[in-house]
Amino acid sequence: MLTPPAFASFDQAYAAVLQHVNDRHEYANFPRGNDSRECIGVNFQLTDPRGRTPFNPVYHFAEALWYLGGRRDLDMIAHYAPRRHADLPRGHHDRRLRLRFPDLRPRRRLASAVTR
Repeated sequence: MLTPPAFASFDQAYAAVLQHVNDRHEYANFPRGNDSRECIGVNFQLTDPRGRTPFNPVYHFAEALWYLGGRRDLDMIAHYAPRRHADLPRGHHDRRLRLRFPDLRPRRRLASAVTR
C-alpha cells in the first residue's frame, strides 16, 4: 500500500502540493482565459492534528484590531487581506452588524472593557 507524504502542518503540506502541481501537473486548462493546472488523487497526511488549520498571526492580530477599533472601512484590513475588497462592498460588513445588533458600539465597549 502506498503511504501519502506526511507533514507537520497544513502550511507545509500546502507548499508541497503547490510545488507538485506546478512541476508535475497532469492536466492544463484555460477556463475564461485563466491558466490552471490539475493533479488528480493527490493526498497527504498531517502528523500534528493541531497543525491542520492555517494560521497567520499577523493577519489575525490585524483583524482583531480592525474589529475592536470599530472600523467600517476596508483600507486598514485590506493591507493584510487584499481579498476583502473583492468580497464586500465598502461598509457592507458594518451595516450588516448594525442591523443585527443596533446597540453595538465597539469603541465604547472597548473603552469600558479596558478601564475596568
